[in-house]
Amino acid sequence: MDKLELVSLTSESHISVNNFLNTISAPHLSELWLVAFTWAGQNASLEVPKVSVNTASHIRSLVLGGEISAGYLAGLLSLFLNLEVLQFASPWERRTFSHTQMIELLTEPGRLPSLQKLSLHNMYFQHTALQRFIDARTELPMTPFHVLELSQCSVLSGRVRIERPFQLRGIRLETWVPPFW
Repeated sequence: MDKLELVSLTSESHISVNNFLNTISAPHLSELWLVAFTWAGQNASLEVPKVSVNTASHIRSLVLGGEISAGYLAGLLSLFLNLEVLQFASPWERRTFSHTQMIELLTEPGRLPSLQKLSLHNMYFQHTALQRFIDARTELPMTPFHVLELSQCSVLSGRVRIERPFQLRGIRLETWVPPFW
């Protein structure tokens, strides 16, 4: 697996994904796709895999598909400190709380300092949470973050859906077509 650059795990259980990530050693792995729709939902007790440092430090792009608990997502993102691209697709609509919670997780100081692009598909979140994320990413000098891609996303102000085009200060907003839909 020394030359492996991309791994895509599709429709696997979170246990299978964890087992695979716990055993893989691929120093050239730059892109990881975890497109699984059998995650254990909001179960916060999921154990985060122990990916080798040699593998985790080279991953630049992470594609996540499915409903992942905030605790598991935080643990997973803490493994991949050099991520430049994060693409996240939700199979369910109207999960405003969990989607907004994910955006707030990405807003935390020091989280994914190399992130350049965030792509979101089929999600609902509050405009204020999204703007806080953008502000946190763009207020630092020489920030690498510059692109937010949205696909079939709904942005809300309270309970009211904001129709596109809507404005977000300090960022280029683009349309995204997920590669796995």
